[in-house]
Amino acid sequence: MSSSQSNTRTRSSSSVILSDEPSPGVGITDSISSEVDVWTSSHRSFGVLELKNESEKMNDSLQDGILAEFSITPRQQDSLQCCHFQGCFQKLVFSIFACIIGSSFQYGYHIGVLNLPEKVLLEFYNDTLHSREKQYLSGNLKPFLWGLTVSIYCIGGMIGGYIASYFIKNFGRKTTLLWNNLPTIFALTLMCFSKLAHSFEMIIIGRFIIGISAGISTSVAPMYLNEIAPVHLRGFISTINQSAILLGIIMAQIVGLHSVWGKEEIWPLIFGLSVFPLIIQMLTLPWCPESPAYLINHDEDEAEAALVWLRGTHDVGYELEELRTTKEEARNKPQVTYIDLFRISYLRKPLIICVMMMLSQQLSGINAVVFYSTRIFQSVNLSAKVAQIASILTMVLNLMINFVSAFLVDRLGRKILHLAGLSGMFFASIFIVVASVFREKYSWMSYLTVACVCFYIIFFAIGPGSIPWFIGAELFLTGAREYAMSLAVVANWLANFAVGICFPFMDVYLNSYSFLIFTGLLLLFIVYTFLKVPETKGRKIEDIVADFQSENIQERVLI
Repeated sequence: MSSSQSNTRTRSSSSVILSDEPSPGVGITDSISSEVDVWTSSHRSFGVLELKNESEKMNDSLQDGILAEFSITPRQQDSLQCCHFQGCFQKLVFSIFACIIGSSFQYGYHIGVLNLPEKVLLEFYNDTLHSREKQYLSGNLKPFLWGLTVSIYCIGGMIGGYIASYFIKNFGRKTTLLWNNLPTIFALTLMCFSKLAHSFEMIIIGRFIIGISAGISTSVAPMYLNEIAPVHLRGFISTINQSAILLGIIMAQIVGLHSVWGKEEIWPLIFGLSVFPLIIQMLTLPWCPESPAYLINHDEDEAEAALVWLRGTHDVGYELEELRTTKEEARNKPQVTYIDLFRISYLRKPLIICVMMMLSQQLSGINAVVFYSTRIFQSVNLSAKVAQIASILTMVLNLMINFVSAFLVDRLGRKILHLAGLSGMFFASIFIVVASVFREKYSWMSYLTVACVCFYIIFFAIGPGSIPWFIGAELFLTGAREYAMSLAVVANWLANFAVGICFPFMDVYLNSYSFLIFTGLLLLFIVYTFLKVPETKGRKIEDIVADFQSENIQERVLI
């Protein structure tokens, strides 16, 4: 044992010695914080602190003694307790921002980008066809082309979601996000220059390519956020992913207003604007670390360095040991494939849960509101301008409630918030139908319809909006996680596509009763969530996976 180590151990095992005359500019809380760090690291190096809870208790006890001895004020105490948190928080915020600005935000932007300028774009389609063939869009061709333009984004998303696992597993989360910007830039170029080229086909092809990119990013971004987050902030940070999607939708709807860029002369700028989030991501994300869960399988030193950067402290031994344990468990098992997810019981059960959660998000009817919100509001006798503003305000409301749920998800839990959201949407859908049926008889029912749509969105934001995106990553260890999330994202995009294609026909043939289909589906998802979905709040992923394995063993014993 070196003399320096001996001195450190002697100092930490008795009492913390503070400098009698601290240097100018160095507060007493900084000195105390430094000594606490030395105490923690020296004891961990001698194997005294083997459990995280013991470490926290001993640290708290030492700090309490110091605070009492030196009469630290409450303000200084807050500074001491937050010294590491502030560094950790700042770097986490930077990593979160760098991740979502070019992925989740971009995904949301291109969900909402066609909503308000629909009329202008259809006129462009019509004029283009007339300039070529001296005829206008027929009655059937017009809705077909527009439906294809909207829904082909989802077809690309399904393809992107399926191939995402290959890139995630072989190149990592961060690298996949960065390279995924290239097809997006190509797609934006096509759409921006479609007017100059007199080709609406360029918009459709661009939507398909950017859909592939969005499918990849919606697989990678929630996984990256989940893996860089501390356990106690995992739900909060993952919920920010949905906030970024909503911000993208809101931004797309604002620039799509006729008074902004939704005009015949400058509508290509609506597509071009989304290149700036990509530039921001390419400038910021390289400064962020790769996911520690990915690095642990390639370079433990890099994984430790990533944790130190993200946490703002060198005290990451406990988390690093958890990653090592996960790595060893995965190494002792055969490599997981797509087939294994369906064949092995303890993988199949969480996969079904993951897929059902994604379906509960999309088949709840929320995208019928997003895709056709302006049309819904106009159908209740609101003017076109008021309907556009109402569409934007509903998304702002969605964003506000999503922020509230971000603070609740790690307090109340995922399951209870998801159930609350589905239940609220269930009753809101019933009232939407009732208000739509009687709006011609009672004029005030038009306003009730708008209110019900708002409540529909509020309850969606409480749980179904964000939770399905990250709960899947909490049900699988690394190795199976990449494949499971890819399949879940494919299911999400498939349901998204189905709603986008089917709802216009539902609206034509069922009219006021179209939302009853969503009512029935919501009831199904409520029952399934109550009976099958586990609570993952504050639990280690290893423990959650172990529960599925133990259930599988019990079933075999019973058989």
